[in-house]
Amino acid sequence: MRTYDSYFDYELDLGKGVVARYLKNAGLSLDNKSVLDIGCGEGGILAGLAESYNFTGLGLDYDGEMIEKARDVPGSVFRQGDFFAYEFDEKYDFILLRDVLEHCGDPARMLEKIAQLLKPDGFVYITYTPYLSPFGGHQHNGSGFFSNVPFIHVLPEAPFLWLIRPRGNLYKESAYLVNDMKEIRETWLTTGKVNRICKAVGLRINASRSYLVRPDYRYKFGLPEIPHPAFLPVNTVTDVFCTCVEMLLSPGSAS
Repeated sequence: MRTYDSYFDYELDLGKGVVARYLKNAGLSLDNKSVLDIGCGEGGILAGLAESYNFTGLGLDYDGEMIEKARDVPGSVFRQGDFFAYEFDEKYDFILLRDVLEHCGDPARMLEKIAQLLKPDGFVYITYTPYLSPFGGHQHNGSGFFSNVPFIHVLPEAPFLWLIRPRGNLYKESAYLVNDMKEIRETWLTTGKVNRICKAVGLRINASRSYLVRPDYRYKFGLPEIPHPAFLPVNTVTDVFCTCVEMLLSPGSAS
């Protein structure tokens, strides 16, 4: 497990070691493609991908402080803005939506706009933590004993926040963490909900897999990734036993 001096460095490792590896295994290339990273943070994911591919990228995040910390990435620009209100001037070959959907408050509206921004032969790479998973309330971003207790987020909001005592971390101050946790509770994202929304807005699920131990935890906690068996269906039932769901989406027909 590595100790990081900045959130950018952590994102950089994820871009190189998780997202780029996924693309390679899926037989996808970003060379000469247009890439949109929604919720880009400090831009480290795009920076990690830029070490393997030559693309034009846009990183968008509502948090202006994180955008200010973004470093130069060849071919990419970073903008502060609300995804729902932001006016895009093009469509994209590849859209990144890493650990954003569970925070957004309205996943149907978000995926509908993403479907509109995707080129006909484009792809969306999405990861999220289902609310019904052991740490679906993101209590691990809190402090003290109860931040390590699975399923504690099913408690009412006030005692949940009091017990986990979010005090801030490498990338967010305490007030922002509390707001994040409230948004996660409001969104209440499940895999069944994501599957239904994708069908409704015209996004085909090309691949879907859940993890008992998600790939990111190699960098955050020094733990090896443990995917659920490939034959195991990815749905709301399996949400209870996972820390992450990973999907690859492409344009399809809306129902």
